[in-house]
Amino acid sequence: KVMSLLFALEETREFFMEAFLKALREKPLNKISVKELCQRTGYNRSTFYYYFEDVYDLRKQVETNLIHSIISEISLQPNLTDEKFIKSLITVHKVYGEIIVFLNRDSSFYESYKQALQPHLLAFLKVEKLNTELDLIFDFVMGGIFALLEKYARQDIPLTVEELTLFIQEQINKLSVWHSYSNNENSH
Repeated sequence: KVMSLLFALEETREFFMEAFLKALREKPLNKISVKELCQRTGYNRSTFYYYFEDVYDLRKQVETNLIHSIISEISLQPNLTDEKFIKSLITVHKVYGEIIVFLNRDSSFYESYKQALQPHLLAFLKVEKLNTELDLIFDFVMGGIFALLEKYARQDIPLTVEELTLFIQEQINKLSVWHSYSNNENSH
């Protein structure tokens, strides 16, 4: 019975999250109300407040769950090569793309996502620690990758996963070559 109760509690929470995402497709976050979410789910306000402080807390929990899912899927890949890492990011964005686009429209999703991805990207870029210059390069790379993945999720880029993977990898390689050259020039 305890497992049934736990499942029912988690299921109710998920219903609110799904209702929130549907509402977010239709309107900005500041126009979504607890009353509307309760009408969409068929639950009352006290049930909503059992799980969430307010709509912004609900958004944060949706973001956290999504980021955790993305990181888990990427982390599950054994022996992640550069190509496999990029391909896995693209594939995950293809699956979660619409949600990412809507969350990024009204929140600090990008910053949370970037922070969660940072250790994985640093390993991918073979960098142990960020200094000021590398932090700027990291933001530049992440911003570019994120923008491309968002466009891909909206189907604004007519490339296959393999073609987009190759394109991103080529750009990162060019940036790595530039960064290496820049460091060599500065050391003379």
